[in-house]
Parts: sequence; structure tokens; C-alpha cells
Amino acid sequence: MLNAQAFQLPLLGVYQLLIVIALVDTRENIYDEIAGRLKW
Repeated sequence: MLNAQAFQLPLLGVYQLLIVIALVDTRENIYDEIAGRLKW
């Protein structure tokens, strides 16, 4: 059980990082689209 928990904690941290990166990427893309529309 200790080994399973030791492996689960780092995986949860990695998933959280991936989610945060995905959210930041989508925000940047939205800002880029808004900037592109304003330029037009």
C-alpha cells in the first residue's frame, strides 16, 4: 500500500501541472484570437 500511495502522489502532481498548462495555453490562444480580431 505504501508503494502504491508513493506512486499516486507524484502522478496527481503531474496531472495537476498538465491541467494548469492546458488552462494557460487555452487562455493564451483566446487572447491571441481576440488580438487578431481587434487588428482586423
